[in-house]
Amino acid sequence: MPRARISRRAVLRGAAGAVIALPLLEAMGCDESRVPGATVRSGRAGPPRRFLATHIPNGIAPAQWWPSNVQSETQFDLSESLAPFASVRDEMIVLRGLTLASALFGMQDGHREGSMALLTGSKVRPDWRVDNDSLDVHLASQLGHATRLPALALGAVGGWANHGSLSHFKDGGGPNRLVQPLDVFVQLFGDPNLDPDELARLVARRKSVLDRVASDYEALSPKIGGEDRLRIDAHLDAIRAVELSLGKQVVCDRPMPDAFMPIADADLTPWFDAMTQLVVLAFQCDITRVITLTFRNGGGGTSYFPWLGLSLEGEPEYGYREHHEVSHFWDDFTDVGDGESKAGNFLTILDWHLKQLAKLVAALKTAPEAEGFVLDNTAVLHGSEHSWAHDKNDMPFLLFGRAGGAFKPGRYLQYGGVPHNQLLVAVMNAMGVPGDSFGEPSLNAGPLPGLG
Repeated sequence: MPRARISRRAVLRGAAGAVIALPLLEAMGCDESRVPGATVRSGRAGPPRRFLATHIPNGIAPAQWWPSNVQSETQFDLSESLAPFASVRDEMIVLRGLTLASALFGMQDGHREGSMALLTGSKVRPDWRVDNDSLDVHLASQLGHATRLPALALGAVGGWANHGSLSHFKDGGGPNRLVQPLDVFVQLFGDPNLDPDELARLVARRKSVLDRVASDYEALSPKIGGEDRLRIDAHLDAIRAVELSLGKQVVCDRPMPDAFMPIADADLTPWFDAMTQLVVLAFQCDITRVITLTFRNGGGGTSYFPWLGLSLEGEPEYGYREHHEVSHFWDDFTDVGDGESKAGNFLTILDWHLKQLAKLVAALKTAPEAEGFVLDNTAVLHGSEHSWAHDKNDMPFLLFGRAGGAFKPGRYLQYGGVPHNQLLVAVMNAMGVPGDSFGEPSLNAGPLPGLG
């Protein structure tokens, strides 16, 4: 007797607002065959396609960025900056020769126009607004009806800022970025009908959301096969691991105040590790298919990295350790004392950022789902608001994942000054959303060729 089909929207529900979305299972598959971004195979809807955009501010050091010893698009050596991606090299496309041309059509201050154009492909008007929604907002409008959350904006700096956010609404503003991992956890696994503050208190008062959905899981078990049961068990184990990492080992009705202390800005490494786990779970559970993740905002004056030994305290002179300031001296290795140099400090900061991104891509690569792994059906687009020193040529775009077969990674592709609008069109099409233009009309010439 065949087992019952389970909806992709199936969840495990429990008391006190606990909602656990399930990973994609073999028992799912036919109910979303007409949804954009869901690949249909043999009458079944395959895993949906997802989009993740990431941003590291203040550009790169070009001498350390581009691959060397290039023999062909598949035979090249990773550069010093790209070395952290060695384990995911076969999942990466290095793109060179793309310009952020739309950012040069309107208002400019070196950073804001770059971050605003990155996903909009739009010029910036005199009122510092853009002419169209960013790609993530557009994709959410097309794909978001199939998931509980249309999109998710995450960042180490909260709110919305036109000098740091990737997400922008036409005519002004954009989605607010969530900063604290606990807030993201509540968004993913809490009942959306509950008041957010009340839901946070409920999460804090129980040992685990998993403990509240056990009976629902027991009722589901007879409807699924052995492989699906193993997938769910592994998925629930992953959720519990995230809970533990966020400090939710609370057994009393009234938790101690320090039980939910936010992850501090003193070291963003554990913050990023937590966000990585949450991004993976959000995609595995199909809670959302569109995520943006930023670090700090572009520009500078206040961006220090004490956990890397680069703090304001003890800085011999302003500009030796602050991220934005040293980014303007990416080629200046003059010793400023104690073996430090502006270029050396900039490369240290950039290397930390890229290692965090590499961990995220690796986590998506090894996260299983019903067919293959999450990264197989995901497009991760990474960039910065400029290449170096406010330049908008040779933008440091990286593309990870296969987007359900739309992209063929493991390559270094070079273009001759092509507007990045074509890259946005290619990503949009890879997500199953049609169109031959995106952003500034005069810069559009269809999708960027050669990615598939």
